[in-house]
Amino acid sequence: MFVYWLGLVLGLTHFFGEIVLTRLNPLRNELISFASGVTISYIFLGLLPLLISTTASIFHNQLFFIVLFGFIVFHVIEKHIYSHARPERLFRELKQAHSIAFFIYYIALGIVLFEFSLISNSMVLLLFFPVWLNTAFGSLSFETLDEGVKGHFPLKILLSSHVLIGMVLASIFVEFLKFYDMVLAFVVGVMLYVIIKDYLPKEQKGSLTFFLSGAFLYATIIFLLQNSGFIVI
Repeated sequence: MFVYWLGLVLGLTHFFGEIVLTRLNPLRNELISFASGVTISYIFLGLLPLLISTTASIFHNQLFFIVLFGFIVFHVIEKHIYSHARPERLFRELKQAHSIAFFIYYIALGIVLFEFSLISNSMVLLLFFPVWLNTAFGSLSFETLDEGVKGHFPLKILLSSHVLIGMVLASIFVEFLKFYDMVLAFVVGVMLYVIIKDYLPKEQKGSLTFFLSGAFLYATIIFLLQNSGFIVI
């Protein structure tokens, strides 16, 4: 039940995200830098070791190809969106494609969070925090979606329910959780893309101090949890 509450928090963050961004806009570059530091630490110290350790998976040898696939898919979509601003119809269609990819990614996240909840709440929280930061301040917020989607209230509610939908699907089709490693690999690929897109191209605007603070803080938390036995990677 705990994991569903976290899914609801992510949904509400998406739904009201633009209001939060407006209020925190002066600090947005610093917050993105902090989120990037947290996420990069979690990817290298949490998710990648977890993928490497999944030797029982029937797709073990293909998992990093799926990481690459997740990275490439989002890069291609974003690249086409921002390089085809004219004509307007093409730009709108590409933004709609981005909205669909956004929806699929968060359903995948819901599946992974549900699977983690069957193992440890600590694993759930470690994934939740960087996802929440990127949801609130990064390129995976509603701010980047098609205006028609954001202005359509029922559709906005549906998109905000993405993580909960993923969790419900995972709970109903438990037998398909044997494919969760593939879903996790896809999520890792997208998260890597988000970090590179949100932070590396904006070095002059971001905050190195906030980035290092986020990276050091989360690396310390992961180290302490691993050595206390709360999580095993």
